[in-house]
Amino acid sequence: LELNVEGQSVDIEVTLKQGTAKKVILRFGENTATYDFTSQKLDEMPLKSTEGEVAVRVLVDRPMVELVGGGGACYKTQARRDMGQPLRTISLTAVGGTATVQSLTVWKMRSIWTR
Repeated sequence: LELNVEGQSVDIEVTLKQGTAKKVILRFGENTATYDFTSQKLDEMPLKSTEGEVAVRVLVDRPMVELVGGGGACYKTQARRDMGQPLRTISLTAVGGTATVQSLTVWKMRSIWTR
């Protein structure tokens, strides 16, 4: 699944259901977040799925990414690899089988800074 997007800042909410996939990779620009259904981890942070489902929220700002799993069960902030370049695409890839996107919402965010 691939979406074209504009801008540097977005709010992504996705709920995934495991099929036969071992992992699902969410790509946004040059950045990634990976959920491993086998180890029950989101980017190496423990996050148990519930009946094979997992919810992930990614807040992408110009310099940073905030990754939230399970409604706050795990949380991580990291610098963007692309140093704030426009994202262009957001994609989801199932590795080793299939997974279902139960829901996917992407909001474009505006800057809080006035010009």
